[in-house]
Amino acid sequence: MKKIALILLAVIMAASLIACNNEKVDDGNGAGVADYSKPTRTHDVTMKINDKTEVVGTLTYEDGKEGDAATITDYVGIYDNHVITITDQVGKGEFVRNVTIIGEEAFFFCTAATQIVLPSTLTEIGDWAFAGCTGITEIIIPAGVTSIGKGAFNGCESLEKVVFLGNALIEIDDYAFADCPALTEISIPEGVESIGAAAFYKCEKIASIKTPASLKEIGDGAFFGCTGLNTDGALDVSASVNIDTRIENIDGKKVETVCLGKHVFGGISKSYIKVPADSECHMAKYVAAMREIAED
Repeated sequence: MKKIALILLAVIMAASLIACNNEKVDDGNGAGVADYSKPTRTHDVTMKINDKTEVVGTLTYEDGKEGDAATITDYVGIYDNHVITITDQVGKGEFVRNVTIIGEEAFFFCTAATQIVLPSTLTEIGDWAFAGCTGITEIIIPAGVTSIGKGAFNGCESLEKVVFLGNALIEIDDYAFADCPALTEISIPEGVESIGAAAFYKCEKIASIKTPASLKEIGDGAFFGCTGLNTDGALDVSASVNIDTRIENIDGKKVETVCLGKHVFGGISKSYIKVPADSECHMAKYVAAMREIAED
């Protein structure tokens, strides 16, 4: 009997511990969910429908590295064809947090969204965060964003325009805007150091690209299949000169060059790529040589 009593006591204590570790947390919006090491909370997204404010979806978020920060981890929409406005802050009272990160796959294949408004507090867009959001036509990247993750906007079939509000962006990761066939307008801001592999793969309607002087690396196939760049000077890499050393000696001289991957300009005629005008410029010779290799 003592053994049975001890076993029952152990079971009761274990159940109590589980209940304590799954304490519900309310952010002031009336939604309670399990609280682990990083409490997960919810925040309603609203918009006006027929002059009435309606809840159109629910954001799930967790505390970030800083005490006053939040990472959006998931979104569930209620309506078709609606606008998602992510406010600068989520929660209420003691649970107010600044939205700084859109987490991995947070809005993955959110096809019901026709527009997504990002918060001004944002600093990072995670991998595949908005991949497959086929209804959005424009995205405005806030001034404080430093990185756009792998595949972040991959497959956004209706995306026509990307606007960068500042120069904080350092990295556009692999596949970030790949397979966005409607994309016609994007201006890569000064400050970007890396454009990842296949970052703009098969963005067939992009009419012009000018790389910034800050650029240090262009990954494999970054502009592969961007056939809309097949016009004079449409792809301008002339500013990207004083950067990473790729070849240390050309004609006995050390040369600062852009680090180019394979097939960077695949599908683009080499005659349309604008390089430094100075015929004696070693950078121009190098880029000319690399684009020939890239198109093989």
